[in-house]
Amino acid sequence: VIVIYESVRPQITILWRIPGTTIYRSTKQESSGSFVPNVFIARIGSSLYFANASFVKDMLLAYVADLEGVNPTEYIVLEMTPVISVDSTAVHALEDVVRDFRNRGVRVALAMVGNRVERTMRKAGLKSFIGEQWFFPTVDDAVQYCVRHQHLKRTKAQQNVGDGAAAALEEGTLDSIAVVHGDEIGFSNEMHPDYTMVFLTLTEDLPLITAEIALVLKRSRVAIVQCQIEPSSQGGGSKHMYLLRNLKATGKLSEAEIDLLKTELAGLLQEASAGAAAADGRVSTVSLAAAPPTLMSCPADSGKVATLEEALVMQQKSQMLMQKQLEEQSRRIDQLLRIGEAANTTKINL
Repeated sequence: VIVIYESVRPQITILWRIPGTTIYRSTKQESSGSFVPNVFIARIGSSLYFANASFVKDMLLAYVADLEGVNPTEYIVLEMTPVISVDSTAVHALEDVVRDFRNRGVRVALAMVGNRVERTMRKAGLKSFIGEQWFFPTVDDAVQYCVRHQHLKRTKAQQNVGDGAAAALEEGTLDSIAVVHGDEIGFSNEMHPDYTMVFLTLTEDLPLITAEIALVLKRSRVAIVQCQIEPSSQGGGSKHMYLLRNLKATGKLSEAEIDLLKTELAGLLQEASAGAAAADGRVSTVSLAAAPPTLMSCPADSGKVATLEEALVMQQKSQMLMQKQLEEQSRRIDQLLRIGEAANTTKINL
């Protein structure tokens, strides 16, 4: 009975993004994610057939209606990983869903569709009805496309472009729009069984930032178990991943400790970014919350990542530099602690 019930009423899981990553997880699993403005992301929890197709349709309509006052939906991304088969009834239900949302001005994108399901949709004509361009290998690819499409749609609305010119503009322009996230800090206590994971995305190289991050962590009584730094695909910045443990409890950080550390790191990035901006004569700001994506129009071939060999060399150099900075910072901190202990001893003797 339970199996039949779960099959007839599959879970519709709402997803949000962990800041600083391209990872999308359930809002019930992750407490520190962020929603993408005007994009509703959901995972369909089972295969679709005649007994549950109407339920999935009704649930999606209800979710979008509930979010209208909080985050009005312009795009829906459906993650289809658990969907291993669809029947003709489900195909018609999905077509009705897409048509209904399309009439409301909402576009539907499908991500991670399996080969078997994709073949069924193609034979039934559903893929051509939705549009080949609205099928994506990952959720992040779908979200990036939706954000670019939204930017182009609003640009066309401002320019009063006609329908024929709009189609040509869309075809030739979407690939040339780059989605750029600002500096971001993300935490997760669910992705690793033993440690807290921290993700930092920096849009520009900041002098000695790795050593400063290590100092903040040490001051917060947090130990670095593992660290990985790699060049950002956007160019000019870097991505940091840290596995952390609490020195007192030798386990994961508590929610209160995460909030405190997030504030400390955000202040550090804001100060370092402001210092770098002042040196260059620029104005720069850093937000504690994940900033909405920034869009820039650029040639399709510009700003691409260098070759894999160059990226690996840069990563190795960054890690070597970080190791040296950590060692030097640790030595300086130990000296300061010894000086402080000596001063306290002198006061006690007096």
